[in-house]
Amino acid sequence: MDIFKNCRKRAPEMKHLMEQMKVCTSRMALAALDIFPGNQYYFERINPRFPMCIDMGYRRDTEDEEELTEPCSWEPSACSNGSLLVLGASGSGKTETLKKVGRAVIHHPIPLLIIDFHGDIVFPGQTSFLLSSGFDSCIGVNPLELPSLNHRLIGLRDQWLGVTAMLKRACPHLSQNQLAIITFAIGQAFRNAGIEEAFPWTWSNQAPRLVDVLDVLRKWGEDGFDCFSAASIRGCYNAVTSVFGHPVFNRFVGLDLNRLQNACTRIDLSHVDESIRFLVAETLLRLVFAKLRGLGPIPVNPASDKERYRLMILIDEAKILTCGKGDPDSRDRILNVLITEGRKFGIGLILASQMVDHFGQDVLSNVASLLVMKPMDAREAKRNAATVQVPYEDLLALRGRGEGYFKTGGNPRAVKLQVTMG
Repeated sequence: MDIFKNCRKRAPEMKHLMEQMKVCTSRMALAALDIFPGNQYYFERINPRFPMCIDMGYRRDTEDEEELTEPCSWEPSACSNGSLLVLGASGSGKTETLKKVGRAVIHHPIPLLIIDFHGDIVFPGQTSFLLSSGFDSCIGVNPLELPSLNHRLIGLRDQWLGVTAMLKRACPHLSQNQLAIITFAIGQAFRNAGIEEAFPWTWSNQAPRLVDVLDVLRKWGEDGFDCFSAASIRGCYNAVTSVFGHPVFNRFVGLDLNRLQNACTRIDLSHVDESIRFLVAETLLRLVFAKLRGLGPIPVNPASDKERYRLMILIDEAKILTCGKGDPDSRDRILNVLITEGRKFGIGLILASQMVDHFGQDVLSNVASLLVMKPMDAREAKRNAATVQVPYEDLLALRGRGEGYFKTGGNPRAVKLQVTMG
């Protein structure tokens, strides 16, 4: 009788193992053709017949270490949008969970862009690009690059102001007077590059770089400009030179945005200062959003998840994008833009951080699925518990190592989950 009881107890696990064996057999056949998850041929040739269903682990309904009930999964197409928010302290299993989800996304296959601030989200199938000041880094991003928008609707001046607002968040020590100087200097740098606000046909010219803005400030610092004294301009120059002069913003070779839709691309920002990380990540995400928006909306009724999701974006420690100077609820914050407008252009989001406070209300109101893992202390537990509607004491009692509470649009009531690692 004990044997039969044990078999019934293990039935969900055995079913899951059989499904995994089928997947492994298919992968071996593809490997024989040199088609691997993550490479271009895989994304181009594999057309999934079934919606993306990402294995998250097992429900844990008891405290028995061995008692794991039915499998638990994340099905983005069963939710209002393809967004997942993971909250948890160091040691909770958050990073391993992100790696597990990332691997499953590219196996489906859906293209994936990883913004890796700490260099931890590494798994097979990625193409990694290091962005730093070192010799191993050969590509850069240009915050002044003009995205391919409808210039009939958005003029050059509004784009300059958007860049200035982004620079303000990257350099929160700048005064209003210095920001005004920078705005004028950006305009002058564009004119020096042959891009005139009054002549839209010039807007497709090569955009200036931040080092060109420094050159303008250096020249103005000798004689002054308009109502700004030479001393004020020199102070502004000194305040921004470490950021504006960074090699990552002044390289002539940038990331090919076209390849993102047929690849798993990891951007390694672990070797630059936090202000540089913020500016690189926000610039890249704005260019990606503009690129996908330029393709037009996805179909109202997509034929498959491959049509529904042109690109999944995974960001660990997303607080770097939200905790700068300014209002995290501002509609122009890039995460707020992606979560509210990205779905109709085929963008899915996987975000992670330590606390719910790291995100604005737009993100918290629109995210479709949440996984809350072990917090650092009672303060974090109280703040995070409300998102999954469980007592904060239950979060404190989590053991770490992948244990958490999972709430998804397909099952709006949070369930206790043990994420399977490896």
